[in-house]
Amino acid sequence: MHVMIFGCGYSGMAIAEAFAGDGVRVSGTTRSADKMEALRQNRVEAFLFDGETLGDDLRRALGSVTHLVQSIAPGKGDPLLRLMDEDRASLPSRLEWIGYLSTVGVYGDHKGAWIDEETPCVPVSGRSKERLEAEAGWLAMGRQRGVPAAVLRLAGIYGPGRNAFCNLERARRGA
Repeated sequence: MHVMIFGCGYSGMAIAEAFAGDGVRVSGTTRSADKMEALRQNRVEAFLFDGETLGDDLRRALGSVTHLVQSIAPGKGDPLLRLMDEDRASLPSRLEWIGYLSTVGVYGDHKGAWIDEETPCVPVSGRSKERLEAEAGWLAMGRQRGVPAAVLRLAGIYGPGRNAFCNLERARRGA
C-alpha cells in the first residue's frame, strides 16, 4: 500500500500519522522546502508541489500510489485535477482509492437548519463553489478509472492557532 497525500498540512498530517507503519508507504506534498524536513521526521516521504508542475521525483512516486488523498484547497480550480487532465501519463496506474477533502461550506447558508449528505448544495463563496466543482471532478475521475472515490466534507478544519477565536484575537490586536 502506498498512500500519497497532496497537501500534507494539518489535516494531511493527521491522515499520514494514521497510516504510518505496518508496511504502508506514506508520501506527502508541501509547497515549502522548509516543511519537507518536518514531514520526513514524521515518516512521510516528502515532495515539493507548487500546484503548477509535477516534478520528476513526484511523478515517479505516483507510479506506485494505491491510495490518493487530495487535501489542497482549490484556487482557480483544483490544481491536481488540472494537471492530471493535462497529462494522463501522470495518473497512478495502481490506484485503488481516491479521497478528496472538501468542506461543509459547499452546503451554503441553510439559516441554522440541520444539514446532512442529502441536503442540496448551494455554496455562497467562490471558494466553496470551487470545492463543489472539485468534488465533482474527483468523483468523475474515479468513475472514469473504475476506482472508488470518496468526498469527505470536513467541518472546522482547524489546528493549533488556526480557528475563529485565534483570528478574532489577532484582529483585536491588529496583527
